[in-house]
Amino acid sequence: LMVIWLMSLTMFVVAVDYTFVHRDQVTYEAPALAVGMLFALPFVRDVLPGVPPMGVGVDVMCFYWTMLLVAISTCLLM
Repeated sequence: LMVIWLMSLTMFVVAVDYTFVHRDQVTYEAPALAVGMLFALPFVRDVLPGVPPMGVGVDVMCFYWTMLLVAISTCLLM
């Protein structure tokens, strides 16, 4: 699950960087990456070894928050 957190935090840093620092340099690649990651994270979670079924307490503490972070990143980049 650390991989999912790293991917989500990286996407959030990229979104904040493009939103507040490099505002004039946003192209279609950054929002496309964010949307792609939003759809890819559930599949990445299912592929990881030893992951419990959906809806367990670990999901509430980790996976749902990372999905929210990527969704916020997507909204920032749009």
